[in-house]
Parts: sequence; structure tokens; C-alpha cells
Amino acid sequence: MKIFCIGHNKTGTSSLHTLFKKAGMTSCHGMYSEWQMEDPRFQEFQCFSDGENHDFRNLDHHFPGSKFILTSRSLEDWLISRVRHIEVRRILEKTGWMRKEYESGPREAIKSWIDNRSTYHSDVFSYFKDRPTSFLTVNICDSSAKNRSLNALVNFLQLPESMLDALPHERSTDKVTKDISGGIKNLFSNKYKPRSKVEIRKEVRSVLTEMNIPEEEWSSDGLP
Repeated sequence: MKIFCIGHNKTGTSSLHTLFKKAGMTSCHGMYSEWQMEDPRFQEFQCFSDGENHDFRNLDHHFPGSKFILTSRSLEDWLISRVRHIEVRRILEKTGWMRKEYESGPREAIKSWIDNRSTYHSDVFSYFKDRPTSFLTVNICDSSAKNRSLNALVNFLQLPESMLDALPHERSTDKVTKDISGGIKNLFSNKYKPRSKVEIRKEVRSVLTEMNIPEEEWSSDGLP
């Protein structure tokens, strides 16, 4: 049995990767959505997380009996986390598809992410309708619902109850930014000064407003 996290990045996929490893499973955290089905890494690992727009239909066909987890978080927080991730990539002078898309047109990129998430979630929900033993939706980024989400994960994956205290918050942007400021930030201080979370939130909210998305939906994770 394989376990596929098919949520978008910045939705707690690193935390699930750590949970899987603590449960004694072999886990790969990377852009597995870009792999061909014949990739030998699918045989090497049991659990997979991270990526973008997974080919969940093909995965379900090639690995029957597998379990699929759709992670999500509030729309506004997810967008902010993505942009902050790009800020970190700039500081570290690293590229990537998300940074390239954003820098080619920030507002257009954010709009595209919003539309893409909505369409992708709808496709996933439609495909896994009435399959509760093989499909789970969770929001582990919401602190108020974290215990409920972890209980759902433990039951879904049939893990021992001792794993209820094993879900960390891995690789948060706040932690990465703090690590940079405590170590290598000075190396890049003359090249790029990252924007504050307040500035990024202002940009994200401006796009949400422009798209006429009601404020009550900004805090929605898009899950049933």
C-alpha cells in the first residue's frame, strides 16, 4: 500500500513527511508529481508528499489499494505562505517553478493559484466521492483543528495511538526566515531585502478583493 499526499505545497506536507517517518514508514518529500509512473522511486518508498496538481487518477490505477490525503489550509494563509516561500528563495538565490511564475506577474500568479486550487479540489472530490477508506481531507495548519486532524490521520492510516503526539510543524516559513536571519542573512543583505508578512498580506488581500472573493471565503480551506 502506498500513501500519497495530493494537496498543494505549503499545506503541511513536510509535517506529514515527518509523521510518516516517525511511524516507521519510508517516505519521500519532493516534487513526485513530476515523476513518470515507471520511476523506480515509486517502488523504493511507501509515502509521498509535496508537489503540484498530482495525477491522482493514474496513481490510483497504478497502485491499487493505496490511500490518498488531500491537505489544505485557509486560502489567505496559503497564498501568503507561497509568496513568503518565494521571498526565502530570493534570499537564498534559488529559483523554482513557483518563483518563476510569480516573478513573471505577481498578481496574475496569485489569481492563477486561486483558480487552480478551486478546480483541482473539485476534481479530487469528484473522483474520490464515496471512498472514505482510501481518501481523507485534512487541515493540519489550523491550530484549532489540529487534534481533530491528527486523530483522523491516525485512524485513516491505522497508526498506533502513540502517534497522536507526533505531528510537528516542519519547515514553516517563519522558522526558515529565523534560521536565515540567525546565520547567512548578512551574506545577502545587500542583494535583497525580504518583504514583511504584513506587506505580503496586503498584496494577497488586494488580489482577493479584485477577484470579488467574499472575505468569509478568505479563511476557507476549500474542504468539505
